Amino acid sequence: MEQRRVSIFLKLVYPLVNRMRARWICSRGSRFFIYGKLDPVKVALIIREKDEEKKLIYDAYTKYGVNALTLEHVIDFEYNMHIPHNRIHRVMKSLGVARDEPRKRVRKKWVR
Repeated sequence: MEQRRVSIFLKLVYPLVNRMRARWICSRGSRFFIYGKLDPVKVALIIREKDEEKKLIYDAYTKYGVNALTLEHVIDFEYNMHIPHNRIHRVMKSLGVARDEPRKRVRKKWVR
């Protein structure tokens, strides 16, 4: 509500005040309000990837040798810990035991 009062006082539109506030927070060094540089969701995902998870995923992969979707259920059942399959696949790619499927990549925009 404070931003609404600021926008009325400065005679600016509300979204512009929000953007100015986000830039101000960014200049103060806040980790989750990085405006225009990194997505806060990606920052949170990078923080969540812990070494214990990487070790757990690698151990489960060497024991069973299955894909990320199956490993999700195996880790849920055996280790009582839920890790999403997309995060498991990202860790497996960083460890070098999985690769990107070329057919599943996002298509490039057609340019004439």
